[in-house]
Amino acid sequence: MEPIPIPTQPIEPLTTPPPALNNRERQIAEEEFAALQQEFETIRKRLYDLESKLGRAQSTADVESRLANLERRLIPDQSDEPGVQPVSTTAVADEPQPEENTPQVHHPLLETTELKITLPSDALFAPGEARLLATAPELLNSIFGDLRQYPKATILIGSHTDDRMEPSQSMSLAFQQANALRAYLAGNLPDENRWVTIGYGQSQPITDNSNPQFRQRNRRIEIAIDRR
Repeated sequence: MEPIPIPTQPIEPLTTPPPALNNRERQIAEEEFAALQQEFETIRKRLYDLESKLGRAQSTADVESRLANLERRLIPDQSDEPGVQPVSTTAVADEPQPEENTPQVHHPLLETTELKITLPSDALFAPGEARLLATAPELLNSIFGDLRQYPKATILIGSHTDDRMEPSQSMSLAFQQANALRAYLAGNLPDENRWVTIGYGQSQPITDNSNPQFRQRNRRIEIAIDRR
């Protein structure tokens, strides 16, 4: 009897093809997807408003992490009450921690303790552009209440990009974005505020640029108040 040959290549697992949808089923699925997208945007806006009310710095972390941070802030610590054992929780950072090999650069915007707001650049600018999107004022108008609490203060605006451009180009783009944002904010705030705009480009990432999600986190605008 001849030996049975043993295959040398791994056998690919059987995959079940997705069910075919008729026109009506596809229409229902598309409507449900659109409704989910709208609900998610509503949740993001409500989360942003709540963070602003609580004086939390706006974060580029995912929604689940930001909700966990708010929960820890809103729920009182019961560890001092009799009969209640402290619960060990794992802290969730507001922002992704930099990799160990990421250089730590002097960052003047992080020195202030008055107020710091971080906004995603993608919500304000089209990719590679320095002109505010038509939808940007809706987001920017929500922070005027916070900024007006600091008359005569210096408002610092720093813009950060990912690494898809040459360093000199990304720094130039970041500086133009910071100036465009200053022009809009200054037009709606008292004249006594002082302004500083900084184009960091890709020099200060908060995570690496290894995938689109991380690059999106690095594309951000930071607004800080300095009353010194």
